Amino acid sequence: MYHIRPPHSFARWHVPGGADILVSAGVMVRYLRSRLMRDDHAQTHITHFPPRGFNMAITVGQPAPDFTLHENPATQHSLSDYRGKNVVLAFFPGAFTGVCTSEMCALRDRIDDFNGLNAVVLGITVDPPFAQGAWKAANNVEYTFLSDYNREVVNAYDVALPGLAGMQGYVAAKRAVTIVDGEGIVRYHWVADVPTTEPDYDEVRAAVAALS
Repeated sequence: MYHIRPPHSFARWHVPGGADILVSAGVMVRYLRSRLMRDDHAQTHITHFPPRGFNMAITVGQPAPDFTLHENPATQHSLSDYRGKNVVLAFFPGAFTGVCTSEMCALRDRIDDFNGLNAVVLGITVDPPFAQGAWKAANNVEYTFLSDYNREVVNAYDVALPGLAGMQGYVAAKRAVTIVDGEGIVRYHWVADVPTTEPDYDEVRAAVAALS
């Protein structure tokens, strides 16, 4: 039995007939899953990480939870792909909504500035990649958007927003910005009190500049 337990940095893997092994969850989960999927006789079971509905606290100065999400059905991105660069994770409640489009375009207009600071911007919503692609095209946005359609990342980053606009049972992302440095450490984390509040773009830029 393979268990992921808080804190997110480590997991306990119990091999039947053997000892428990501590492994790094962020590095090992995808490796172990792929190995076991190829082994029809594997007796080890991998539980969901993070557990659905489980929100982890994000702490500045601690490692950021790694993830892999789709940009489109054929292309995936992992946070760990960007080691060596500063990463601005921008969480949006929903595509094609007014405040989200305003924020998307505000980041678009600053993208050259972020690139000059050795930073990439990754937008994240729970919308499907098809909707994100149409939204980007409608607003001439070139930076990457990733689809957290199964809500794993919004839960891992403690930015899940249940009941958006009164839709009970629907979980979106809160409006939030997390900055991760080139070593995978959280250096800035902001979450809006209400979905209509945009981030302080100058503050976000200053936080990135402090890492350069």
